[in-house]
Amino acid sequence: MRYLRNFTLLAFRSDGRALLNGSYTSTEDKLDEAVQGAFNWLLSAQRPDGGFASWYLDSGWTSSYPETTGYILPVLLDAGKRLDRQQESEEAARKALEWLETIQHTNGGWAGGYVDQKRPPVVFNTGQVVRGMLAAHSYFSDDRWLHSAQRAGDWLLDLQEEDGSWKTSVYRGMVRVYDTYVAAPLAELYRRTGKEAYAQAARRQCQWVIREKQEKNAWFRDADNTIEYNDRPILHTVAYTIDGLIETGILLGDDEFILAGERAALVLLAAFLEDAGLRGRYDAHWRGSESFITTGGAQMSIAWNRLYALRGTPDLKSAFSKMNRSLMRMQIRGSQMECEGALFGSQPLWGRYEAFGCPNWASKYFLEALLMEDKTISLAGHG
Repeated sequence: MRYLRNFTLLAFRSDGRALLNGSYTSTEDKLDEAVQGAFNWLLSAQRPDGGFASWYLDSGWTSSYPETTGYILPVLLDAGKRLDRQQESEEAARKALEWLETIQHTNGGWAGGYVDQKRPPVVFNTGQVVRGMLAAHSYFSDDRWLHSAQRAGDWLLDLQEEDGSWKTSVYRGMVRVYDTYVAAPLAELYRRTGKEAYAQAARRQCQWVIREKQEKNAWFRDADNTIEYNDRPILHTVAYTIDGLIETGILLGDDEFILAGERAALVLLAAFLEDAGLRGRYDAHWRGSESFITTGGAQMSIAWNRLYALRGTPDLKSAFSKMNRSLMRMQIRGSQMECEGALFGSQPLWGRYEAFGCPNWASKYFLEALLMEDKTISLAGHG
């Protein structure tokens, strides 16, 4: 690990929790600094082909990742407006869109994994590229991107089981509940097109998760992205499941979905506020283990912010603000390396999840969480 000596100024906590206390405050100037840093790093993560890559201490840049390129687009365009850097964000977005269009399969899907792995289309990954296409359709007012999203949406409809799950063209052949995060872009496709089949598919997926996979204590079965650790899923995929339910519920006006996501979100909120952090995995009794996963923390900040907009509960606001402060302290600063402004996948960096690496999705969710807080602050200021 030839780069480790350059990180002597970075502080890491050995028990793997996200810290609540530290030098950052909730002042707007510090928030702006963190937003700028994350935005700059995402721009630097764009590869010549137009897709976005990740960076690792031992091997450098990966090839482009279609899935994450797709869901980076909405936050990239949003950040460009927030920072008055639209030209940069628009140029990057157009380059990414052109690339995604060229690699969309004839059936409408997008490949799993990094592009150089040459994997077949995957349901989850395709749903995330749909998010990018829908964002581009809104931003650029170009039906070209809506048509691409519809092709993908129709492929997702064709593959869905009667019970609402997806069992084919899924990662490692596993049926998983985090496909609620595919339901949300389908719900948005329904809102754009009026095609009822998209709404029905989103509803069936969420109903299947709630009725077949959520326990009485709000924990989800089949929430991990592995077979080996499915009894204690990672925070990242649990957060996908939670936020997918909440977002789909908001888009379709369905309180059942919102409440199901909220139940689990509040369990993690209590753990975060009471235990001064979150863990990387949670078993069926919500007992935590392993190092904190930065992506999952940012995702929970987003979910708590969505719920705060609905409920106005002070604890929700406190939680997303404190989580964001914690992540801001983890943001890489002063490294003079390719990871400047990014987040490591785990805290500490040698944790099991994306060890010694800066996955682009960690910075994407971090930036999204900060922008959501910024909007919340702005709305409060105009209240």
